[in-house]
Amino acid sequence: GMTGVTLTAVALTHVDKLVLSKLLTLTEFGYYTLAAAATGVLYMLFLPLFQAVFPRFSQLAQGDNRPLSLLYHRSAQAMGVLVIPAATVFALFAREIMLLWTRSPEAAEATRIVVALFAIGTALHGLMNIPYALQLAAGWTRLALYTNVVAIMLLVPAIIVLAGRYGVVGAGIVWVALNVGYATIGVGIMHRRLLRGE
Repeated sequence: GMTGVTLTAVALTHVDKLVLSKLLTLTEFGYYTLAAAATGVLYMLFLPLFQAVFPRFSQLAQGDNRPLSLLYHRSAQAMGVLVIPAATVFALFAREIMLLWTRSPEAAEATRIVVALFAIGTALHGLMNIPYALQLAAGWTRLALYTNVVAIMLLVPAIIVLAGRYGVVGAGIVWVALNVGYATIGVGIMHRRLLRGE
């Protein structure tokens, strides 16, 4: 299960770049990669929390559900406190952040909307790390695997259509939509199985 999840996650991480390299001009593709790199800073906020709670989730998943539920909710709240303010700053001040980083007004202007979209999508992705840690701790990899497979099947046509019509902004919209799907559908299914009644 973990092999399948890892392979599909790698495919999800890189399929957009593969498709966009064929659809966009080199300049547009460069702006897209620049925006993705800039918002990659947000991963430094949520990956340490994932790594901290996952072993404890694994330990608690073997026993009573109440302490696990309490830790899950506290961890999800902590993730929100870490990720949402930082992503909000990125989304609201995307142009200024990119200008500070690149020192290029042209690059800052060209990437501001896609950086804002990537910040929103990455924040949602960060919030999904706590439910994902619980799934792995419970040994339930099938949900993540099936979700990733469906996401890949939907991602490629969505990128082709939206990036073909709206360029890098269209690709940013796809990233947000993908993570909205994960956060709404994936969490709902996971709660029904692992945290019944919550």
